[in-house]
Amino acid sequence: MKKIIGFVLVALFISMSANAQAQKQQRMRKMSKLTVEQQAEMQTKHLVLALDLTKDQEKKVFALKKEQAEKRKVQMEARQQNKENRADLTDDEKYQMRVDRLDRQIAHKAEMKKILNDDQYEKWEKIQVKKKRGIKKGMAKKGQSKGFKNRG
Repeated sequence: MKKIIGFVLVALFISMSANAQAQKQQRMRKMSKLTVEQQAEMQTKHLVLALDLTKDQEKKVFALKKEQAEKRKVQMEARQQNKENRADLTDDEKYQMRVDRLDRQIAHKAEMKKILNDDQYEKWEKIQVKKKRGIKKGMAKKGQSKGFKNRG
């Protein structure tokens, strides 16, 4: 009897996990179908709500988010093309991609600091930390589901 209950609980847990992953993938697909302007507008509106931005700040943030979305779209297309061509990146290319990403993050942070006042910037940084934790948590769960140990 205990084995049956255990089996049912495991099956229930697996089905709930699979459903959650499917919903997340569906949300990501919907977001990728949005135009660059729509993505920038959504991100800007989230920040307007969270940080109480002025109209001038909203315009500047929108321009920054639009520029980011355009770059992200180009990068996603390049990655997709590499994937289709089955071209593996060399270690130097991977390194350069990481350095470029960090450079973009540093530049973005500096731009946000110019646009926001001190209180807003502090709030924005807290939001970024929460996002980063959520991403790491999700990646750790993903790794565990593939049989990898959680490293951090």
